Amino acid sequence: MPLLLLLPLVAPPPAAAQTARELAKSVFPSVVSLVMSAGLQSSRSGGYLIVREPRNLGSGFFVREDVVATNAHVIQGAVSGYVKFIGQEAKHEIVGVVGIDLQHDLALVKISHMKARPLPLGDPAQVAVGEQIYAVGTPQGLEGTFTPGLVSGIRTGETGTLYQISAPISPGSSGGPILTQDGKVIGVAVGGFRVGQNLNFAVPVTYLLSLLAQPPRLIALEKVPTERPGSPPGSSEPPAAEAPQRGAAIDTVFKPRDWAAEARAEFERQFQAVLDQGRVLAGLLEPGTSREQWRPTFQDFERRYHDFRARYHVHLAATAREREILAKLVKASDLLLAAEDTWAKEIAATTELENSRRAREAARAHHARRQSGVTQVELDIAEENLSRARRNQEQATTERKTQWAVAAPAVKAVEPLTPSDAPAAPPR
Repeated sequence: MPLLLLLPLVAPPPAAAQTARELAKSVFPSVVSLVMSAGLQSSRSGGYLIVREPRNLGSGFFVREDVVATNAHVIQGAVSGYVKFIGQEAKHEIVGVVGIDLQHDLALVKISHMKARPLPLGDPAQVAVGEQIYAVGTPQGLEGTFTPGLVSGIRTGETGTLYQISAPISPGSSGGPILTQDGKVIGVAVGGFRVGQNLNFAVPVTYLLSLLAQPPRLIALEKVPTERPGSPPGSSEPPAAEAPQRGAAIDTVFKPRDWAAEARAEFERQFQAVLDQGRVLAGLLEPGTSREQWRPTFQDFERRYHDFRARYHVHLAATAREREILAKLVKASDLLLAAEDTWAKEIAATTELENSRRAREAARAHHARRQSGVTQVELDIAEENLSRARRNQEQATTERKTQWAVAAPAVKAVEPLTPSDAPAAPPR
């Protein structure tokens, strides 16, 4: 009688969700930064001709081998642009737009001479409040930013739906994918409230699927309309109890963005932050506390200051007086960091002095027991090392006091930017 092999009819387990590390590694090759240019623009200020090239920064991700999805407001007003892969310097030109949905702030752009793996799109019907999600993008120019969050709410109104998410969204994040734990796109980052905390939003993938289903038609960037049809869908924003004024609400296509004003405000905020922190540290003329207690504050100041220097634009200091104030801040901050370095040298010299003193005491005790020529030489060497360490410590202390005496007044002499320093807003 033949033997029958009985196999249990057990369904295979569902695919396990990826870890955050695995997910980031798998999606980064499909996510890009978009840099859009509005072309060269000129204006006159104080008798000088100023030529600028306004740029807009956003994020995007591949939905076809050579097509990137992003927000419409990222590309609006641009005449040219390019994309960059995370961690790469190569720039790939945007040929044009093959799909646009101004109502839901979505756009599809075609990329020149490059292909990448499209990200899989999720099922909108499966999205629920409380679901773990991840946002990927280039907030404030920091490419390859991968942050976790939750679907905090689903806001549905007469003309559309938005996902409220807790993952942070900043300028530059717009157009980035919102992913589930299994790596599927369920939304496109679009913006957040200026007031409140973690009140950020994403356009559901529903609208992206609809846009992808339409026949592609290539149009030039400069042909993209700058106004979306119809009135803003008020129901797409949280209710009035959560947003007292529309002007302080979602920083997206629902409200036209004043990029120049935003850049100016960020410039002023960063300037004041560096100045305030510098003044606190400049008060340590005679440090009475452990340097280690203050070291993290100095490290934060150094990071903030260098970031400010690397990112501010000279044209944001619009008057001669502002440029003078800016130059003072740069010089004073450099002096402050140099003074902190002398403090570190003083601490090192003090430590060397203590070690030399202990070594001298040990050599003295050893010589008292042995009373030999060798121990006498060891004691002489220890005495010489102690004298040298004492001189070094005194020199380091003098240098530190001198540097602090120069740095502190320089920091205190920097004037804050005031409203009177700011240039008048151009007429609209």
